[in-house]
Amino acid sequence: MTGAFTERNFFAYFAGSNFKSLFSQDEKDKFRAFGGSVILGSASSVEVVADFRHTHRESYGDANRFGADVRWNLSSKKIMSGFGYHKVSADDAPTKGTLGPLYGWSHGELRAWAMVQKGLLSASLDGIFYNFDDKKNPNLNGQSSIYQVVGSLGYQATTNLKISGDLSYGDDSLFKKQVMGLLRVEYRFTSTSKGGRK
Repeated sequence: MTGAFTERNFFAYFAGSNFKSLFSQDEKDKFRAFGGSVILGSASSVEVVADFRHTHRESYGDANRFGADVRWNLSSKKIMSGFGYHKVSADDAPTKGTLGPLYGWSHGELRAWAMVQKGLLSASLDGIFYNFDDKKNPNLNGQSSIYQVVGSLGYQATTNLKISGDLSYGDDSLFKKQVMGLLRVEYRFTSTSKGGRK
């Protein structure tokens, strides 16, 4: 079992920054969140994770997110996969920059993923689907459901160097049938623990 509590004042969140123009905060309200999760079967190859999170913002109201994931970990073959469903129940809020009317952001979230590692190669596939309750929300541009699928492939060239790439396909309220790619190069300057030899 795990639990968490967070509280922030957005107006003072970046108050100590040297880059006032970059981190100028328009948000004046406070944020509070608490939640927890329970893991069943953590010592086996199949586990179930149930979780809950409540958030409160003065300008937007309250939201609750709850649901569960089923995870399968076949460590002998270095395969991990799973799926989950979560429901977000949120207070109605105005469109950004206006005083009304109010629109709902409550939605259901369905996700599935798979990861495999074989030698120096790693691959993953991740898909997520959202279905919004308020079909008339103008921010959705008449589209009540959105989704995205992301595939990744990586190669561990050396102990400190990894090269990987992502390719995603999705459909949302702003862009229809969009394809995006990302090439990533990661280099760790040291592989020793903190305080070790450089």
